[in-house]
Amino acid sequence: MIGNCKKKIIIITSAFVIALIGLFVCYNHDLDHKEIASGHLIPSNGEYVYYSIVRENDLEDIYNCSYDLPNYDFDFKNHSYIITFGYEIVELSYSLISQPIFHSFNYYVPRVQLLNKKDDLCRIYEIPKVNIDVDPDNYKRNVYFVKE
Repeated sequence: MIGNCKKKIIIITSAFVIALIGLFVCYNHDLDHKEIASGHLIPSNGEYVYYSIVRENDLEDIYNCSYDLPNYDFDFKNHSYIITFGYEIVELSYSLISQPIFHSFNYYVPRVQLLNKKDDLCRIYEIPKVNIDVDPDNYKRNVYFVKE
């Protein structure tokens, strides 16, 4: 009788611990984002992706997206940066389970909610330092549109 009670307690405790771990791994961590610059997109021969992550070695390419982007003193040591092409970020988050499935990259793919109103601006946002990037196999992964 006492053995059955111990088994039930162990099973219940194990299920509770597994549920907590699953909840922690799937939990969306919201990222505060602040628009720091915007400029009109230069028309290109192709289409822009929805967003991209700005790296230190990408700055020349970023300024080639728009002639009127103001210079900004990027702080890559303490912040990460994301640029959108024709859309405004409404919400930005990531979860620990959001790594690309078929690659062994060590970054998370953010969940990006964009305003469903395309315009001709590129916007650069500053976010807290976090290791996020676009999924190389599917840049549309975790991109959602919301109405105004």
